[in-house]
Amino acid sequence: MVKRLLGRVCIGFIIGVFLGQITQIIISLFLGKGAFIPVSDEFSELFDTELTAVLTQFILTGFIGVALALGSFIFNIDHWGLMKQYMTHFFTTGAVWLTVVILCWTPQTPMSWFILLANFVGVYVITYWIQLSISRKDIERINAILKSKEIGGR
Repeated sequence: MVKRLLGRVCIGFIIGVFLGQITQIIISLFLGKGAFIPVSDEFSELFDTELTAVLTQFILTGFIGVALALGSFIFNIDHWGLMKQYMTHFFTTGAVWLTVVILCWTPQTPMSWFILLANFVGVYVITYWIQLSISRKDIERINAILKSKEIGGR
C-alpha cells in the first residue's frame, strides 16, 4: 500500500508539473507576443524574485497533481456511498485545484473567480455524469451475466 501511495504521489507530482508547464506555454502563446511567460505578473508580484515565483508555481502545480492522484483513493472507501465519495472528492480536489489556479493564473477579480468556479463545477458535473453512465452500463452488463448464469445453472 505504501509503495502504491508513493507511486501515485510521484506520478501525480510529475503530471501536475507537466500540465502546469503546458498551461504556461498556452498562456505565453496567447499573451506572450512571442516570449515565454514563466509566471503571471500578479503571481510574480507575490515574491522577491522571479525564480522564487517559478519554483513556487512548480511546487504548487505538482501539488495539484498529487491531490488529484490521491483523491482517487476516496473511491476505494467501500463503506461510503457513491454520493459521499463524489462530494468528498469534489470538495477536497476542488479546494486544492481552485486555490492554486486562483493564485497562479486567475486575474484577481470576483468575476474571474466566479467563471473559474463555474467551469470547475461544470466540468466536474459532466465528468460525474459520464462516470455514472459508465458505471450503470457496467452494472447492467454484470447483472445480465449473472442472470444468464442463474438461468443456465438451473
